[in-house]
Amino acid sequence: MSLELRGVCVDYDRTRVVRDVSATVAAQGSGPVTAILGPSGCGKSTLLRAIAGLQPLAAGTILFDGEDLAGIPVHRRDFGMVFQEAQLFGGRSVADNVAYGLRARRWSRAAIAARVEAMLDLVRLPGLADRRVEDLSGGQAQRVALARALAPGPRLLLLDEPLAALDANLRGELADDIVDIVAATATPTIVVTHDHDEAATMGEQVVVMRDGAIVAADTASRVWRYPRDEWTARFLGWEHLLPVSGGDGDLRTELGVVRAADAGLEPGRRASAVAIRAESLRARPASSGDRAEPPVLPVLRVRELPGRTQVVLDGSGLAAPIAELGALLEDGGAGAPAPGDPMAVTLVGARTGIVAAPAAPGVVVAGAVIRDGRLLLAQRSYPPRLAGRWELPGGKVEADEDDASALVRELAEELAIEVEVGGRIGADVVLREGLVLRAYRARWSAGEPVTAEHSAVRWVTAGELAAMADGGELVPADAGWVPELTELLRPPGPS
Repeated sequence: MSLELRGVCVDYDRTRVVRDVSATVAAQGSGPVTAILGPSGCGKSTLLRAIAGLQPLAAGTILFDGEDLAGIPVHRRDFGMVFQEAQLFGGRSVADNVAYGLRARRWSRAAIAARVEAMLDLVRLPGLADRRVEDLSGGQAQRVALARALAPGPRLLLLDEPLAALDANLRGELADDIVDIVAATATPTIVVTHDHDEAATMGEQVVVMRDGAIVAADTASRVWRYPRDEWTARFLGWEHLLPVSGGDGDLRTELGVVRAADAGLEPGRRASAVAIRAESLRARPASSGDRAEPPVLPVLRVRELPGRTQVVLDGSGLAAPIAELGALLEDGGAGAPAPGDPMAVTLVGARTGIVAAPAAPGVVVAGAVIRDGRLLLAQRSYPPRLAGRWELPGGKVEADEDDASALVRELAEELAIEVEVGGRIGADVVLREGLVLRAYRARWSAGEPVTAEHSAVRWVTAGELAAMADGGELVPADAGWVPELTELLRPPGPS
């Protein structure tokens, strides 16, 4: 199974709530779960509804196993869906609800009865087939909704905050059960939640959304261990960010060192901060020798928690002040400290988060290829939001290339032409975080352009270029260079 989102945008009441989302959810084996995690209003439920076909796209494409879902109505997509409220059919029995999709598919009575019994056993509700849904508890109702969604054997299961209406004990139990159930039925599943524990419990892969866009996507353990920025770190529950030195080896902070082996950074990446919470620090009563390393901080208050004691320390005297710094008390048998007592603090490297420094920006180069007073443009075929628009041809600079070499290679590979690269045109254009676009003059020297990677190519005059810009036919990133391009196309005046 492969679900692919390409440049997906969704509008609601004339407001864009999902912005240019591109992602691939691939599933193999026993029904893995992808969790979409984000704060309220970030667009995660809207995105799920768009996948289901309940919300139209403003732009972009959703493909399932390579098939564009644009023309496929909700009931033909063969997706199961469970909402925050169970939305069972009132006045009917549990069995009637579970059998709903099977009757729509015209299963035989015997097959329906057998399937209903099997599904109720699977969701741990044996013997409740005849119970009216009005007599169910909240947890039971959600299990019936899950059984109803799974009964027809959907290609994909979509869960929209399925545990939000339940109390904490039921949420934890049902979260574990959902993982077991979808694994037993080998049903790929996407679950939307705002709860960190639910995402970590259920999701093999976790996608974090903010303001309608994806800000992180990886395995659950890596999403938490390597938050991409301060907002993501704090949203995921890291309380403080400690500045680091030695960002590509051992990470030295004011509260201690995270060894390179514990940091686990990818080769070539540096860290900008170490993220911590109470579980990242251990505190013990300070001795006379604890005046430099480890740091010694006074107690503000003590919290007795189930199975552990947490101390809140005064970190206002640190070089990077932290008014209240939580730490777990080491079990030394000395009893709980009192406010004002000095505590030696140790950083536990394996229980920290690592915020990587931004990578050097990637570069995309574009060529203003001119031949006999005309400029070469190529028509985009992808992504959907840019398909049909015209651009200067080019491509990405590889790690071992300079800009000019990359442009020569890209134009030869994409268009089968040879060029001589000249000077820069205009300023860099930031395409997205970590990627910039640069344009260069390029004089055509050989070859006729082909359309291997584009819908079409054409040579245009200065007047045609201006008309295309006025008509919105150019890729937005290239449109800002029109004045410079027009000047290049202008014939030289009399000497």
